[in-house]
Amino acid sequence: MQFDHFVMWPMSGSGVHENLIGMLYNRKLDRLLMIIVPAALIIYASSRPQLRLRVDMPQEFVDFSASMSPKRKEAEKQLAQRYWECALTTIQWKYTYGSNLPDVPPEEFHVEASALPHSESAASSRLRYWHRLQKVWVMPAAWRTSHEWSLNWLVEPLKSFADWLNLYFKNLWGNG
Repeated sequence: MQFDHFVMWPMSGSGVHENLIGMLYNRKLDRLLMIIVPAALIIYASSRPQLRLRVDMPQEFVDFSASMSPKRKEAEKQLAQRYWECALTTIQWKYTYGSNLPDVPPEEFHVEASALPHSESAASSRLRYWHRLQKVWVMPAAWRTSHEWSLNWLVEPLKSFADWLNLYFKNLWGNG
C-alpha cells in the first residue's frame, strides 16, 4: 500500500514547497494587503458615527409665552440655556437618541438656584424644562452626527476575558 499522495511536504529538491512559500510571502501586493486589510477593518470598527445633542439650543426648548415681557423672555432664555447645558453635559451620556426619557427628571438634571426666576420654585422649573427636553429629545434637528474614535469594541471583550481568567485561577487555586 502506497501513501505518497498523503505526504504534506514534498521531498527535498522538488521545488513545490519553495513555490508555495514564494506565492504566499514574496509577493509585494500580498504583503501590502496583509497590512492594509486588517488596518482598514480596525479603522472601520473603531470609527463609529455617534449622535450627540447640538450645542446650539433649539428654539423649541425655550418656554416662552406671548404675554411675557422682554425682560422676562430674556431671563427665561437664560434659564433654558442652563438646562440645555445640563442636558449636554449629563443627560445625553445617560440616554441615547430616540430613547424615551423617564417621566421624573433624574437628580443630575438641575441648575443653580441663582439661575432661577424669583417667582418660580426649583422643582417647578426643573419639571417644566424636563418636559421640554422630552419633546426636543426625539427631534432629529436637535442632534448632530459625529464620528468618534473608540476601541471599546476591542477593549471590553478583553477586559471581560481577563476578569474571567482571574476568577478562574482564583477558583482553581482556592483563593476565591
